[in-house]
Amino acid sequence: MSWKCHVPECQFENDDDNSVVCACCGRARRARLVLTAPSGASWRTMIDADVTRAVYRRLYPGVEHQYVPRNEGGHPYSIVRANTGEWQLLANPSSPISTVLNSGTCEGGRRYGLKKGDSISIAPSANAAKTYAPLTVSLLPVE
Repeated sequence: MSWKCHVPECQFENDDDNSVVCACCGRARRARLVLTAPSGASWRTMIDADVTRAVYRRLYPGVEHQYVPRNEGGHPYSIVRANTGEWQLLANPSSPISTVLNSGTCEGGRRYGLKKGDSISIAPSANAAKTYAPLTVSLLPVE
């Protein structure tokens, strides 16, 4: 199945229905971002959002949410949309824990592009190799 780019100047017919970025102009079509835990629990958003302890408690009702700070502003990262429509991870420089995207530690205040299949984890700042609470990124096109 395919989809047509919504940009009036482009209108390119994209072959991959699972893709959210136009192969011709690079603009992203509207997509819902979904974070999924290994248990199958998921969290969805279509707007910019801070990924807080409450989100982790929903995805990891057991123990893993304990690693995310309770204090306001201490969340590990935010999910934001770029001007192109692409979803991005914005690492929180005020967080006492590290964010790990696909086994690479994210630098606070920097934006990282997200694509289907990416893995987001949290880790102690002292040891970013010891990761917890992995989440898998999915992008669901909205028509």
